[in-house]
Amino acid sequence: RLQIPTITVLQTGSLDSNLRCPSLVMSHLEHKDNGNDSYKKEEYLDAIGHYTLAIGTARAQMFENKSPEIRSQLASYYSNRAAAHTMLKQIDEALADCDAAIQIDKSFVKAYLRKAKLILSRGNPTGALKVYDEALDVDPRNTRTLDERGDVAAIEKKYKKALDIMGKLRSSQELSSDAIVKVLDDLETILKFCEDWKEVKVLKAEGLLYVGETEEAYQLTDSLLMQGMEQNSDLLIIRAKIFFNKGKVDDAVKHLRQMLAGDPDNTRAVTLLKKIRALTKKKEEADAEYKGKNFSAALKLYGEAIEICPEDSPGYMAKLYFNRASTNANLGNHEKVIADCTDAINLDDTYVKAYMRRAASCLAMEVDRVTNCEMAVRDYEKALELSKSQVQNRDISKKLRAATTELNKAKRKDLYKILGVPRNATLADIKKNYRKLALKWHPDRHNNSSAEEKEKAETLFRDVNLAYEVLSDRRKRERYDNGLDEQEVDDPSSQPGVYGPAAGGMASGIDPDVLFEMYMNQQGQK
Repeated sequence: RLQIPTITVLQTGSLDSNLRCPSLVMSHLEHKDNGNDSYKKEEYLDAIGHYTLAIGTARAQMFENKSPEIRSQLASYYSNRAAAHTMLKQIDEALADCDAAIQIDKSFVKAYLRKAKLILSRGNPTGALKVYDEALDVDPRNTRTLDERGDVAAIEKKYKKALDIMGKLRSSQELSSDAIVKVLDDLETILKFCEDWKEVKVLKAEGLLYVGETEEAYQLTDSLLMQGMEQNSDLLIIRAKIFFNKGKVDDAVKHLRQMLAGDPDNTRAVTLLKKIRALTKKKEEADAEYKGKNFSAALKLYGEAIEICPEDSPGYMAKLYFNRASTNANLGNHEKVIADCTDAINLDDTYVKAYMRRAASCLAMEVDRVTNCEMAVRDYEKALELSKSQVQNRDISKKLRAATTELNKAKRKDLYKILGVPRNATLADIKKNYRKLALKWHPDRHNNSSAEEKEKAETLFRDVNLAYEVLSDRRKRERYDNGLDEQEVDDPSSQPGVYGPAAGGMASGIDPDVLFEMYMNQQGQK
């Protein structure tokens, strides 16, 4: 704490002409210098004390000497004290000092500029612009004033635009995520100039919720509530949406009910409460059908729930897409599973279960085998990166190894495809197709063909014979199905599941349970 010298000093804020200057130990310039030293050390309370002494000393001297110089110095001391108050977030005191400085010296532009910034910090760009105009009346060509006024005019424009965009969002007009991201960028720019503008932070929380940054929005609303905004209806509605988005439906409903108890005519709260009730009812109906294995009915109900889910509830919407994907998986609609999981991931890129569900369906797809297997490997790798559970990590690692094996298999010659038989073909089917294809591509049947056609026939004839050699032999076929290349099925030292450098050189057979889960079960918990 500043130890104020034991001297008689005039109190600030009084212009009583009856007061007279006592005998002083230090001059106002010395007090000002001490204040500047404390300010530089970020000892703002001490700085305020020194500037107060400088003000008192200078005001006393003004009764003896009313020169423009002493008035200018006194105005600067008030401005300096305003700066120290500002650093301590004492805005009212800082504004009072700016007004005192302007009253003493109406030509002191610096005080106008400081006052304008303080007014802006409270979320009043219009008021700040008015002060800048007053400063320009004093000095019309002051470049600093002109530059700062231009910045504030731009801030006011960005704020009005943000209000317009968020108003459209609240009225359920369709907006792109890019438009909301642009608004968030503008709001960040505004907050760089006026970090305590609470209304801008409310808009930011709403925008964050819309683009899926639920946790950041939650933390921001927490901070605003602690700053005395517990009665702000916009903030309370955003808070209810956050609870709903996090799956805490009861908390969201309770929040809205409490709000309506104090403001029963709040149409936004009434509308949101009705939407939440309708949506949760529809989801509960869909969940019941899913649990009862009535998958077609569940599929329809999840679709209806998605249709009525608010766009600014991406977390909840992602869960609905995932649930519909789980339903489609049970119906074997793997293309639709992939589409729904992709939508869920686009809404929540940390959704581990969605990555795993999409990976399993990619592995179940026979078309574009290499592409789908590569996506499955990437999805399992991403899920492993996001997973925070050791048990889940082991499960994902196991499935990643199996997916890597499937990818290796997809990249080699597909002997089943060469013979035109499914993977569960019987030996009789294999023999039947082999005879037909061997006869079709036998070189003797292409003696009169062109050189190019002869070469093609010879290649296909060799492939058909290789496919038959492997698939007609039970042991070779089993080793081929377990991941070995066709050239390795006769090599006793070759082991299935060797993935090479991309898999870190690990070796392990394909777990039948894993494959069963990927291809057949597809049940998965929602």
